[in-house]
Amino acid sequence: MIGAELICTDESCAVTVDVAVDALEHLELLACDDCGRVTQVLAVWDVVELRPAAPVTTLRRTAPPLAA
Repeated sequence: MIGAELICTDESCAVTVDVAVDALEHLELLACDDCGRVTQVLAVWDVVELRPAAPVTTLRRTAPPLAA
């Protein structure tokens, strides 16, 4: 999956949005949601999903016994 930051090419609109697509070719199909004009790509990055390798557990430390 690929992430991209897009900006509307209409200077009076200039809305920016972050999107995630399966392929770079899909970016050509996207138009501005506000005015419907063409968008331009400002930045592209790989989308990485991070998951813990194992369930996360909380360890509780017990205080040492008090010396008498």
